[in-house]
Amino acid sequence: MVRATLISIGMLVGLAVEGATQGVGGAGEPSDSVEVPYRLPEIGVTVTRGLRPLERVAAAVSVVERASIQESRPTVGLEEALVGVPGAMVSNRYNFALGSRISIRGFGARAGFGVRGIRILQDGIPLTMPDGQAQLNNLDLGSAGRIEVIRGPASSLYGNGAGGVISVETEERPGMPFWAEGRMVVGDYGTSRPTNLRKVQAKVGGQHGRGSYFVSVSRLEADGFRRYSRSEQTQFNGRVRVGLDAVSQLTVILNAADVPVAENPGSLPADSAARRPSMAWPRNVATRSGESARQIQGGLAYARAFGDDRLDISVYALIRELENPLPILPVARLIALDRLGGGVRAAYRAAGSLGGRPTFLTTGIDLELQQDDRREFNNVNGAPGDSVYRDQLDRVLAAGPFVQAQWVVHPQLELTFGARLDAIRFRTSDRPARSRSDGRILKDTIDDSGRRTYTALSPMAGVSYALRPGLNLYATVATSFQTPTTTELINAPPGPDGRSPGGFNNALDPQRATSYEAGLKGRLGSRVWYEGAIYTTEVTGELVSYEDIGGRQYFRNAGRSRHRGLELAAGVQAPAGVTAQLAYTYSDARIRDDGLAEVHQEGNRIPGISPHHLYARAGWRHRSGFHIEADVEAVGEYYADNANSPEAVNPGYAVVGVRLGIDRRVGVLGLMPFVGINNLFDRRYNGSVVINAAGGRYFEPAPGRSLYFGLTVPYGGAVEGGGA
Repeated sequence: MVRATLISIGMLVGLAVEGATQGVGGAGEPSDSVEVPYRLPEIGVTVTRGLRPLERVAAAVSVVERASIQESRPTVGLEEALVGVPGAMVSNRYNFALGSRISIRGFGARAGFGVRGIRILQDGIPLTMPDGQAQLNNLDLGSAGRIEVIRGPASSLYGNGAGGVISVETEERPGMPFWAEGRMVVGDYGTSRPTNLRKVQAKVGGQHGRGSYFVSVSRLEADGFRRYSRSEQTQFNGRVRVGLDAVSQLTVILNAADVPVAENPGSLPADSAARRPSMAWPRNVATRSGESARQIQGGLAYARAFGDDRLDISVYALIRELENPLPILPVARLIALDRLGGGVRAAYRAAGSLGGRPTFLTTGIDLELQQDDRREFNNVNGAPGDSVYRDQLDRVLAAGPFVQAQWVVHPQLELTFGARLDAIRFRTSDRPARSRSDGRILKDTIDDSGRRTYTALSPMAGVSYALRPGLNLYATVATSFQTPTTTELINAPPGPDGRSPGGFNNALDPQRATSYEAGLKGRLGSRVWYEGAIYTTEVTGELVSYEDIGGRQYFRNAGRSRHRGLELAAGVQAPAGVTAQLAYTYSDARIRDDGLAEVHQEGNRIPGISPHHLYARAGWRHRSGFHIEADVEAVGEYYADNANSPEAVNPGYAVVGVRLGIDRRVGVLGLMPFVGINNLFDRRYNGSVVINAAGGRYFEPAPGRSLYFGLTVPYGGAVEGGGA
């Protein structure tokens, strides 16, 4: 591997030297698209549901641009793009059946699969269901052009979700009548097999008059560095935007994913993770644990301007099919799920004045529905068996009107107020568990039918003050709430007699939080930016997960907890193509009241949350198009259980990555090879953990040193008034 790496680096450096010595007017002269932009433009954000300059928003908001998402990266996991966002932690399980564990300020860390506690949007359409859970099968980083992240409570705008919001926007290339791009990545994933990671992608797009279009198709195949971790995935992402007239437009969005296989190697105890990190847990292999999923989601978005006012309406729908073999003891299970979902989102933004000063008022409503036809069979080598242990229909309906007002009291002072009222109804209709062969009702059948309705009012207030040009201070008080998901509600824990009480877990309530935050955002000239935030969040009823000895996961409410933290970030675009970025997060999330009389965990750290997270990156780009970048991510040790037991400590680690490539263009055709090395010093560490896992199986190992090669071939050039 080392020899291959050196050869690749030598080839790319050679191409760079050749390009640098050709001089002006040579056939390989780089186009303007590879010049380094030195000026930092004023950034507006839309994730706050009102286009405001980033520096004036009274909240911690981060923006990740296309270059940091795609350039010289595999575009396989969300951690590639969000690693430099302070307060956000993406723990890669290297397990496509479960997905990465994503948390913001500690919220979402408990998720055993998918994403919980954080709202995920793609082109304005929610990937998060009304019950608060999101699956990211449809999210393709290879076609993402921008990611906006609200770090902290956003329930006053988005409802169910305590941690924040991640909004992904499909890339745009204005001014280009036609462009196309092909991309290929192969890698070794830290094993001796040189091509056990493969991704190919094709994209086309263009702009014609008032209309534009974008289509992307990608195929990912990964054998994984652990045994029994193979995955295949095909993704489609399409968008068509049509200007109906000078003041209105209609956007059609369609994305789909087909995951025929995603094997789940399972988590490991500490001794196995240390000695044989590439092994799979035998029970997972024997039961063919994993998932097979298909999902289609589409939507229509209409926007119209009325002078300085604006109306946005979108409707969307999705279909999802899932087969999920589980290694539960004593009888392995297989869940078959057919999901229908959809909703309507409407918002009206009006500009006015109060006391002669500008005001901006946003009002709107979100209506969402979710219907899951869920069946649970005995698992026979990864296929449904004869017994149907669960046959039920889950329905979730959610409605949330909201209002947000911004008042520019003074050119330096801006006030923000907002509130949202949410009502979320869960209902399960259970059918008796039967034998598939003869239809007889199984013994000890428990009726799991039930219903719960949760309501919450989520107000917020914030102030932003421009101390001087380029330096803004803000302070915010905000509330949030997070309901249990349908999966968490239907798994009622066993009673004292060892039997499940049946029905919904009526003792499970939403967790509620109040957050106090202050921060600053600033710039030094046109080359340096910086930001800082300090917060404390008081949580009541924090949702806590735990497993029984058979591996089934249950949930309960803890009494009280407190999340406190500090977030710092800075970046520079220096002369001569040099860039650098630094982000640091300190988190102190502790249990204040564990809610249990028989144990005493007060003062313990909340599991899954590292107290320290540091990211540093430095890069250089030559005018020839050659670029090189190195980064380091350091994560402090943290616990994987509520008891903070020594055997549940996930040791801290630091990993280094290097990426380099060259962008060469001849006319409208480009040739952009790149190479990257992850975990350069071959550090052995666990990328993620399973919270409160049974049997001490907490740890999910990460690969050692891994190498990948890629090639991007773009077609199309800038036209007057536009750019690549």
